[in-house]
Parts: sequence; structure tokens; C-alpha cells
Amino acid sequence: MAHSHFPLAALLVVAVLVNAPHAARAQEAAGEVALSDESVQLRYLAWGTGQSSELGFGLFLNENRDIIATSHYYIKAQAIGSNRLTLQVGPVAYAAMLNTENTDVFAIAVAAELRYEFLQRQGITVALQGAYAPDILTFGSADNLYDFTGRVEMPLTNSIIGFAGYRKLEFDLLTGDREIEESAMVGIRYLF
Repeated sequence: MAHSHFPLAALLVVAVLVNAPHAARAQEAAGEVALSDESVQLRYLAWGTGQSSELGFGLFLNENRDIIATSHYYIKAQAIGSNRLTLQVGPVAYAAMLNTENTDVFAIAVAAELRYEFLQRQGITVALQGAYAPDILTFGSADNLYDFTGRVEMPLTNSIIGFAGYRKLEFDLLTGDREIEESAMVGIRYLF
């Protein structure tokens, strides 16, 4: 799609996030750092009353000097038949500056996160996240975006959660597929 749609898409995402009822009423917040062999990602997360919604902002940098800023707004729904299984859904905005191709990409993805408390007593949780941006919602020099993560989380202290997992992030550029990340990661989340 043409670059002329980029400002319109950015304004649309800002409007959605500004109008999110959760944004002004955060009850809890956390900072997160995730490291892989070739990348680092920083995230800020805030939850609404009763953790029924989640607002997040992130910044990703890899050794190729690709920079990706993200923002998401999830709404939580309790999964049927279990209080250990939850589902979150919502939009994720990606703004990327890809160094190798010297190109910019903006995408609005549809995302879902499935969380299962594997061992409730120990607090061990398995989380699967997936995001997909179709061509109609991808602007700049790309047609699609795929972002999939699986990880296991475990509390280390009352305010620190450790995690380990795997992430695959890929852009379908006009010149071919561009793998941004496909590797194992480890990290910590600090609850404020």
C-alpha cells in the first residue's frame, strides 16, 4: 500500500487507544525486559479494574538495528468452564523502521493471548500470543505481519516474574519475507 496512508493509520490507532476506557484507570502496572541472543524488548503494561483490560507499550531492537514500537489494548474474557484458562483479545499497532531494507512499516494487527495457570499453587503459567495484520491494515513497504510467542512464567518474588519462551516475528515485505525474530528468549516482569 502507498505511504500516504501511514498518517491516517497512525491517527486511527491513537484514537482507539485514547478512547480505551482502561487508559486513565490503571490499577496495576509492570515493566518487562525480554532478551534473546540477537534482540531486546522493553514493555510497559497497565491493567484496568479487576484486570479486565490491558494497555501496553513496547520497544524492540535487534542486532540488525531494526526498531519496532508497539502498542496494544486487550480485553480479557474468562474462558468457558475454567478459572485457570483466560483469553485476551484486541488490536496491536506496530510501527517499524527496518534497517536492512531502509523501509518503514506500520500495521494494525488483530491479536489474542491465551493463558493457562498450569500449576496454581506455584503460580506457573503458560501463555500463547498471536497477532496477524492483513494487507488491508499494513502500510508502507509490507503486505502482512505475523507475530507469535509462547512462554512459561513463574513468580520469583512477590513483585518479580521470570519467564522463558520462543518468539517468531515476520513481515511479508513487497520484496519478500523478512524474519525479524525467531529465537528463544528469557526475561523478567517487575510489578509496580
